[in-house]
Amino acid sequence: MEHNKPAIGPIREISWEPLAETSGSISNPSWRDVEDKIRRLETVQSGSVFLSARNGSVLSIGGERDKGYLVFISNTEESKYLQAPPSRRKGAQNLVIGFQPGEYPCRIIVDLDVALKVARMYFDTGRVADNGDWTSDCNSIEE
Repeated sequence: MEHNKPAIGPIREISWEPLAETSGSISNPSWRDVEDKIRRLETVQSGSVFLSARNGSVLSIGGERDKGYLVFISNTEESKYLQAPPSRRKGAQNLVIGFQPGEYPCRIIVDLDVALKVARMYFDTGRVADNGDWTSDCNSIEE
């Protein structure tokens, strides 16, 4: 994927929910704005980041650098979670997402690079890859 595309994509707004300060948003953000907010999701104080596209879909990212990130896309037709690579899908991970601690299946927790790659595609196109890496099942834990 080229990173020399125009600074403004089909994303109309980025919003975030920090615990230590008021929630915020930026209309028509640059990729730098988006990447910065995702990279700041390092502690339970950071909440989640929401990217709203002009097509009405929303990409949500929450998590922590050392434990992983949950990437979720929703639109009027469906909602789905990005899955981890098959070799990293077993078990569960305790994680705080959107200020809510919980146990999440490892199969829907990805690393920062993967979360940024999906966010970049979404930023550039307003869509995510239509492949087998997404699931609507957020509860099943692989053993």
